[in-house]
Amino acid sequence: KFNETRALNTGNFNVLGWVRPLKTRLPYHQRAYESGMVSGNMQGAMAAKWFGIWLMFHAAFPLAMIEADCSAAVPKMREVGCHADADLCCIAWQSALNLMGKSDNTVILTGAAMDESTETYTQKPLYKHNADAWRSFLCMTFGDWDRGAEDALTREDSYNKFVPGWLYGLEPCWRGMCLYGMARKSGLDKYKKAAAKILKEVKGFVKKGC
Repeated sequence: KFNETRALNTGNFNVLGWVRPLKTRLPYHQRAYESGMVSGNMQGAMAAKWFGIWLMFHAAFPLAMIEADCSAAVPKMREVGCHADADLCCIAWQSALNLMGKSDNTVILTGAAMDESTETYTQKPLYKHNADAWRSFLCMTFGDWDRGAEDALTREDSYNKFVPGWLYGLEPCWRGMCLYGMARKSGLDKYKKAAAKILKEVKGFVKKGC
């Protein structure tokens, strides 16, 4: 059971997202979580929990469900010493709060669940890359093309280079939407060229069957 948790997490993180719809992967995360809890692999269990919540979010589960799951999971993660997993889970939690209007912010990931200006999310690459990626999603959703496009130009494809596979083809699409929105708004070539580059990348995913 201990090793099963690791195998399930690795497959879900890095493989299945390219070949299966998001919702179909949730049972594997639940199984990984349960195996980890039974075997004492708490780190594996908590990793399965936060990534399962991320999948629920991007598979369009109700935001109230995401909020409830996060509010229960994060304290448990911190209780067992899995602070890294808690910090990653908080990104989804704060995003849900922003979208539900339960935060003073829209695209800034600061509120009841987390503060993006802290050292965790500004100096530690794992958290910074993920917070940046989710901010692109929020910029796309709220139509903040200015912020999203400038972030996209600055970051380029640094996310997928740092954590390949975690968000699969989603993250480039978020950056691309912001760039296309800003290209239409401004008419500037720098946004058009960057957007076209991402479109080519996404078409490559499709051509390969991803």
